[in-house]
Amino acid sequence: MEEIIGLLANTVPVRARLTGTLAAALTGLQARQRNLVEHHHVALSDLERLTGRRRLFDSMVVFENYPVDPDRLREPAPGLTVLATRFRESTHHPATLTVMPDGDGWTGVLAHRGGTDTDGLAAQLTDLLWNMEQHLDADVSALLEDR
Repeated sequence: MEEIIGLLANTVPVRARLTGTLAAALTGLQARQRNLVEHHHVALSDLERLTGRRRLFDSMVVFENYPVDPDRLREPAPGLTVLATRFRESTHHPATLTVMPDGDGWTGVLAHRGGTDTDGLAAQLTDLLWNMEQHLDADVSALLEDR
């Protein structure tokens, strides 16, 4: 894969049932996805045909982990300097969350189409992520009810 020029991307639809404790919900989600790895090669159009559903999902979470060497970006070739980079994504989904490595941390961008209210979703997601470790034994529905 390291020898190939171009982007290698895979879109995997996930149906997440967030019930029980946060730890159980995340562990269950991970286990279900691990059991489906052998089916990740199936095209979305085939999944739509097989399930009889025209729309399989209405939101998207993207985890981008492109190998980026900041030192190479500063001077990728003699006499050439990169002053700034910017990623631009677009989808046809009402809401898309993109998470990218950013130095020693992560950057998340929640994009939405007009008419989609993402303020509440962004606030819930931020609270959940910041407090996740302290709430692993809490019931997911209780965590979401607090909003």
